[in-house]
Amino acid sequence: MRRTSDPSRRDGGDTVTGLGASGVKRDGLDGTLLNDGTIIAATGSFAITTGASASGTMVVNTGIIDGRIAFAAGSEGRFENSGWLGSAPRVPAPPMR
Repeated sequence: MRRTSDPSRRDGGDTVTGLGASGVKRDGLDGTLLNDGTIIAATGSFAITTGASASGTMVVNTGIIDGRIAFAAGSEGRFENSGWLGSAPRVPAPPMR
């Protein structure tokens, strides 16, 4: 993935795998994510989550977010979308042996 020098900005592509895994997790006060790339979450994982202490978090999406989102950032939280946001059908992964 190509990344800018700012870890709050995504302009490449990420694919998230693993039960409960998160591609981007924002925590604390006023965390910001600017996404103009692609974040894809496999079955059982999340594209974006916020932690228990998230407050005032802002997500601005002009790219592609393909997967589940768990966004609870208090009364000051903000999520703006002018890109593509959804969840494409997934083929379940085979069971682990």
